[in-house]
Amino acid sequence: MKYRFEQCLQRGKIVRIPNDPELVAKELREAGEDLVAAERTLAEGNAKWVIIQGYYAQFHALRALVFSRGYREKSHSCLRYAVRLSMSMTAFSRHRYSKTSTSPCARVKARTTDAFTQGAMPVM
Repeated sequence: MKYRFEQCLQRGKIVRIPNDPELVAKELREAGEDLVAAERTLAEGNAKWVIIQGYYAQFHALRALVFSRGYREKSHSCLRYAVRLSMSMTAFSRHRYSKTSTSPCARVKARTTDAFTQGAMPVM
């Protein structure tokens, strides 16, 4: 997954952005609004439209996650790779570990997460 994420970075389909809590909050609001709309639509019996609204609720929530890490996606597939990387690896927590730490466990953790210092997703 890291390889695909790096490809997205190289192609400009994922770009670094400044950490912007307002942007994260906006995406979360949109996700919530889409979810509420989907619930209303489901009660009306329009299953096809519920699927679309549910998709966009997820899309906005996942964008919020990626934005909170200092990245913006420009492709749905690259959003998927960014989220998968964040969920499958401990890249988002690597800042808690330092090579200079006195804890042997922290030093090992820092070595194993070094790959994420070369352009992958750090915690903001």
